[in-house]
Amino acid sequence: VAARIWRLTPGQYNNELERMFGDQVPRVTLPASAAFEAFITNIAANATVNEADSSDYNTAALAVADWVAAQQGSALRCSDWGTESCIDTFLGWFLDEAFRETVEPSVRQDFKDLFTELDQAYGYEYAVSGIGRAVLLSPPMMYRTELGKGTIPEGSTFVIDDHEIAELMSFSLLDRAPDAEILEDARAGRLSDPDVREKHVR
Repeated sequence: VAARIWRLTPGQYNNELERMFGDQVPRVTLPASAAFEAFITNIAANATVNEADSSDYNTAALAVADWVAAQQGSALRCSDWGTESCIDTFLGWFLDEAFRETVEPSVRQDFKDLFTELDQAYGYEYAVSGIGRAVLLSPPMMYRTELGKGTIPEGSTFVIDDHEIAELMSFSLLDRAPDAEILEDARAGRLSDPDVREKHVR
């Protein structure tokens, strides 16, 4: 296929928020992407975030992140709100779930450093909201890719990797991220088998 990057639709983005934080999380209003009529239609070029759209995304991320911080330990999945350990717990699951893959330790440390900087300047609850906003506005949260591995010469075609196959199938059919079962097969490299893909689709 041709290389593509897809912005999550407003429905998909809200589904991801609910998957991570439960059905009490505020639903947000986001700009719609261009309509498409078939899975093979390439609307990726029309799904950019312009200056006006960015304001909507900022407002949405702020509303959700402030709500998360207000829920304290229940939203962060920790029992020791106000501690460094709670932040470690939060970042331990939040980044992986928001980015829909296991992140590198260096990425986790970057967000921990951001928390520390905000905590020192503005306090703990503000810092929790700050890292929440940063994650919710990050490209791995807002987009899914069909880029394969390595450098792709312009105009060439390529084979998407197993993780991208999992996201393509799940978002196309269910408007939400792949579940644990399909991700297990993606990590094992089994989604190149059409029989395995059909099993998951069914």
